[in-house]
Amino acid sequence: MESGWYSIAAVLDGRSGDISSPLLYIPNEMGGYSETRAIELKRKGNCYAAEFFLPLTTAEVRFDPSRSPCEFVCDSLRLTRIADRRRSLADVLLTVRKSLTGSQLFLRWCRMGS
Repeated sequence: MESGWYSIAAVLDGRSGDISSPLLYIPNEMGGYSETRAIELKRKGNCYAAEFFLPLTTAEVRFDPSRSPCEFVCDSLRLTRIADRRRSLADVLLTVRKSLTGSQLFLRWCRMGS
């Protein structure tokens, strides 16, 4: 996957327990994953979705369908590149407080829309 804007949509049908806060993890420069580089998918019916910016070209991302124990069926999982979506770091810096850490700034930048 090349650097750029993407959308993710997952159709999850819970069987038991609660599907809680599905997350997409963006790898760091070394290929590792951490909570500071995770994007939470928002629920829309039985679909969970988010838009995010992938800052580096990568071969893979990690999807965790729930933070809580549960049984579910994943009917579909789509990752789609969003064409013509641009957001400069300067635009982001104008909208965030100076007290944000680098990780918080990264997450804010990934979650912002145009």
